[in-house]
Amino acid sequence: LNKIFNYLHKNQKLAESNEKPSLIHGDFDILNIRVQKINKNLEIVCLLDFEYSASMPREYDFIKLHRRGFFDKKYLKKALLKGYLKYQKIPKDFEEKVKYMRITRDIAFAGVLFHSGDINLGNKTLNYVLNEIKK
Repeated sequence: LNKIFNYLHKNQKLAESNEKPSLIHGDFDILNIRVQKINKNLEIVCLLDFEYSASMPREYDFIKLHRRGFFDKKYLKKALLKGYLKYQKIPKDFEEKVKYMRITRDIAFAGVLFHSGDINLGNKTLNYVLNEIKK
């Protein structure tokens, strides 16, 4: 746990934001995005599942895509950011912010798992966090 606390403390500036509050989807995942080919281009035509929408930093909306390895696939990340940058600026430390927010969310999730008695999945989640911190 010391490694996790050290990471959080060392990188706490990643949680800071000077931007205006944004309405985020809260469950932005490939399963909630509908894409259609229009004039030889793929375009997002529908976003589904808004029950987790909230006023949060924009990077928080990318946690699930990060979890699915979306940022590891350069062509997907490039296409996403190209479209996103048409409407929003992103900070230089965007990916680090997404990673930090994912780690904090995963730590909270591990706590819920431990509290519910699912020790195995709680440990698996914390091990994932430790591996992410090492990267």
